[in-house]
Amino acid sequence: MALLLGLLVPVQAIAQSSTTSSRDSGLGTGPAARSKNSGVSVRGSLGMTASPETFNMTLEVPWAADELVSAGPLVQLGFSDDDTLFATTIQAYLTPRLDGALEDWLPYAHMGMGFMYLEKDDRRPGRDDEDVDFLFTVGTGVEYTVSENFYLGTGFLFNVIPTGVVGDRFVFGWQILTFRTEF
Repeated sequence: MALLLGLLVPVQAIAQSSTTSSRDSGLGTGPAARSKNSGVSVRGSLGMTASPETFNMTLEVPWAADELVSAGPLVQLGFSDDDTLFATTIQAYLTPRLDGALEDWLPYAHMGMGFMYLEKDDRRPGRDDEDVDFLFTVGTGVEYTVSENFYLGTGFLFNVIPTGVVGDRFVFGWQILTFRTEF
């Protein structure tokens, strides 16, 4: 948590100077930048993970400190016939604003830490394996502005488990379809 706060403070300072200069230069004037909202948004996704191979759903609730920086929880739920995955992290997000013909596209990157629970069902009596461990999550994605407060996109999650959960030290997730709304 201290690491995230340590990262947010300098990024927040950059964001404030970036926001001022983008207003002066005309950057960040697309529908997303003009929306009047509370700074809270909800992003959900449907996708998949690799190793273990699961159907994956995510829910994120980032709170925007300004146009560039936000933070909030990320919850991942993955399941298949043989595996169950549950992860929760606190993420810091960076969303630069593009200008011109690309102003409706919102690329973003995020990183955070938390915990992951993974259960592997071996289908043989007494062979199930489960564990909980510390987790670092790094992600990236892009969204398209559909309306003033609704966005569609795609993203990737890179989950690193330093000591390994049931033999897995890395879980890749593809958020095939993300949808986000601002309040």
